[in-house]
Amino acid sequence: MGATKVLVTGTLPMGCLPGYLTILGNPRRNDYLSYDRHGCLASMNTFSRVHNDHLQSALSKLRSRHPEVEIAFGDTYKAFMAVLRNHVLLGFKKDEMFKACCGSSSAGGRGGEFNFDPAKVCGKQGLRVCEDPSTRLSWDGFHLTQEAMKLVVDGLFVGERRSGLLLG
Repeated sequence: MGATKVLVTGTLPMGCLPGYLTILGNPRRNDYLSYDRHGCLASMNTFSRVHNDHLQSALSKLRSRHPEVEIAFGDTYKAFMAVLRNHVLLGFKKDEMFKACCGSSSAGGRGGEFNFDPAKVCGKQGLRVCEDPSTRLSWDGFHLTQEAMKLVVDGLFVGERRSGLLLG
């Protein structure tokens, strides 16, 4: 018989993740055309949106071929951006939210302002973890912290409101 209900999630706004901000960003962050109003890499976020648009188109075709299966698209991009827009109300500290929690700057690495060094991955000996992961969006530069992921998932499953705060 197989699955009759499937959720396919899109990609997050990759331009907001510390790994991409470190690897692809301008070290002086003085190229204002490259960054959006949130401080994310605009071109990477455009790439994420285009990917999600193509994914939704492919899912539409799949739904037509398999009408007996419920195929839902989870817009994690939109849910993440809602968290980002409301970061202060949700408990994320502006000066720390784009820093990876498990990274390299705290252990003398070259992680810079985003606490990310591609040569020093989370889990390596000597790398420390931030004191309060709930104030950060990213765990290791590419994956969300538990708190950030919970809010994104709440935005998908609970609807547009969480604790009276509009997330959509």
